[in-house]
Amino acid sequence: MLYGKGVFIYQIERCEEGDARRIVERALAAGLRHVAIKIADGDRAYPFATAAERQTREAIGALQEAGLAVWGWHFIYGRSVRDPSQSIAQAEAEVAIQRAHQLGVHGFAVDFENTGHPRLTYRGDAEDARIYMEALRAALPEMPLASATHRFFNQNLPFDAFLSRSDLAMPQVYWVQGDPVRNLERSYAEYRRRFPALPYVPIGAAYYESGWGATPEEIVRFLNAARTLNLTGVSFWSWQHARNDPRFGSELWDVIAAFDWAPHWDEAPVWVNSLAWRGLRFRAGPGTDYAWIDNRLFYPGDRLTAIGHPTAPDANAMRWQNVRAPGGQVGWVVYSIGDEVYLSPSPPGERRMVVVAPDGLRLRERPFRDSSDPPGVPFGATVIAIGDPSPVDAAGYRWQRVRLADGRTGFMAYSQGDEVYLA
Repeated sequence: MLYGKGVFIYQIERCEEGDARRIVERALAAGLRHVAIKIADGDRAYPFATAAERQTREAIGALQEAGLAVWGWHFIYGRSVRDPSQSIAQAEAEVAIQRAHQLGVHGFAVDFENTGHPRLTYRGDAEDARIYMEALRAALPEMPLASATHRFFNQNLPFDAFLSRSDLAMPQVYWVQGDPVRNLERSYAEYRRRFPALPYVPIGAAYYESGWGATPEEIVRFLNAARTLNLTGVSFWSWQHARNDPRFGSELWDVIAAFDWAPHWDEAPVWVNSLAWRGLRFRAGPGTDYAWIDNRLFYPGDRLTAIGHPTAPDANAMRWQNVRAPGGQVGWVVYSIGDEVYLSPSPPGERRMVVVAPDGLRLRERPFRDSSDPPGVPFGATVIAIGDPSPVDAAGYRWQRVRLADGRTGFMAYSQGDEVYLA
């Protein structure tokens, strides 16, 4: 996913003259967390010039080494510019896949839009979109895909075919002759209604063209509105415009750089509480469709580091929390479903208990009976109970997470029916 502030790069040679070292220095000084670089155009690799291709490769490597997320982006047409009856969706997908592999980008943004230009616009249909997106997903199964398109659904484009196969919505919220806050709020509301499960990372205006351009004051208002909406991040079009505005010089870039996104990204310890007795799956993104990382589950008493704030509820009333697990790996867990919240700012209570089952109890990895679990903990053994026992399961058991004297943790049967095993 994309977090914090980011910027799109179009023509690498017009961004710090294509110098990778200066690009990295400028990005870090601005507090950027991600950069998206154009790597394909239609059915051709981009940039077209050999020198710019070398600069692109060097910039991607240097930015990644500096710890930034680097995405590629692709302007697509769907149909041939010379012959609109001819689909080029498969050829576009093939070049996208090739470039993503060649350059090792972290994610991929698909730019499809109706620009009003007679040639430089998307002219494909829903079938072209399906061919393109399904080819990308099959070849790049672990790579997050974003749809970078219009801020409102008022264009004749196959939005559903693209966004239903995307991991991220990146609408171009360009407030031409309008208000940045109202445009962002309307765009966010439209996307939440139509694609409620997709994370929303808007692209703001930091450019000028055709007698209109964003102002520094408008960019600050846009950023404040994005944080008010509790968005995980924002991006801007584009690096070269923001750094070289003929009206303001580098002021558009400067206000983006000066905006402190950090308070939104405070990190804080959180603990899994007893409501999550079945465990919280560690996922690659904020949704049940994302991959389960290493089959990993977090149980009551496990400590995580929350990064930023929970997402807004998705279509299943689930809110998601970006977390760092012990060991440093970053992923997502369910924060809540409806009113039931699974993460707490303080650890669950602990208490000493004794095994009173005459034949002892097994320490189980999961809160259910499994004959493969290790031999039992004997009658009279002392354990530390973590949090509260679970509700009664289908077999009549209640389960208790415990820690043994040797440091091992797991689950023991707390009771079955009226028979209590831990006291």
